[in-house]
Amino acid sequence: MKNQLKHLLEKYLNGNCTPEEEAAVMEWYNLYANEDDHVSSLQDLHKNILKEKMRKSIDENILVHESLTENNDRKPFGRYFGYTITGIAAMLLVAYGLGFVNINGIKQQAPTVSNEKISVSNTTKAIKEYILSDGSHVWLYPGASIKFNKKFIGDIRQVTLSGESFFDVAKDAAHPFVIRSSRIITKVWGTSFKVSDMPGRVLAGVQVVTGKVSVKPVKATNQTEVMLHPNEQVTYRPELKKLYMAKVQPAAKLAMWKKVDLKFDNKPLREVIPVLNKHFNVDIKVEDAKLNDYLLNADFDGLNFVSIMQILNKTLNISYEISETDIILKKQ
Repeated sequence: MKNQLKHLLEKYLNGNCTPEEEAAVMEWYNLYANEDDHVSSLQDLHKNILKEKMRKSIDENILVHESLTENNDRKPFGRYFGYTITGIAAMLLVAYGLGFVNINGIKQQAPTVSNEKISVSNTTKAIKEYILSDGSHVWLYPGASIKFNKKFIGDIRQVTLSGESFFDVAKDAAHPFVIRSSRIITKVWGTSFKVSDMPGRVLAGVQVVTGKVSVKPVKATNQTEVMLHPNEQVTYRPELKKLYMAKVQPAAKLAMWKKVDLKFDNKPLREVIPVLNKHFNVDIKVEDAKLNDYLLNADFDGLNFVSIMQILNKTLNISYEISETDIILKKQ
């Protein structure tokens, strides 16, 4: 049953459903909302994000509420805002709310009939997620952009990157995944890693979280491909036309891409933030002190830091900005 459902959702995402099948998808959605069975089955379907037209239906099932109370001991305009998200809502957001084709801050050029190339840019100050046709996840850092075919064809799955991005590549041994940037070429089969090749910066590099990656310079040199394994990185120095390998330090930014299991039972953000800082080696700050009183009730199962931020954005109406040194939470 689960495989049939997965296949049907994939057809729906690719626009290949018949009217009858599309009706079946909508009927399935209406049925699963109140059944734990269906919710648990979605854990294997994180890649199969439903399209924008289901977003409203999903949001209606998110149990978010605002309580406004007055405290006589506080200043006249002092207010307490409490927000709650259930564990089920969190799982639904992971399954549905992340990686829609057009999300805020993702600028996408629609492909024409004669040209199937797609260009996606992140124009925001937060990290934005995009899901490719093969199920691979791409998280674009601010200012980054990628180009790729609407559907991968041929022996390789290739994208062109400018800037900095984290990839979680869907496994496909028969079709390696290739990222071309201005100075390096990165080749993988199924793994998670970060590529940084930003215009205006001297160095380019790759850091690996899981799996195995090969890297080589774009311009021909005497140096062969360099193989990277988890917690290894390579840096390309263009003036020497050479790749240098090293171990990723424990305090490196890669920590935010580790997947963790976290549970919060009606905890205020002032208690949630230190936990996130510790697990992901980040420095979170709030722009407005009132955010510290927002309440969170959620199970985060196998999620990285950015995915958790996306959930907080959708449920607590909080946005964030990322810089080299810290992360700022803001009221949206």
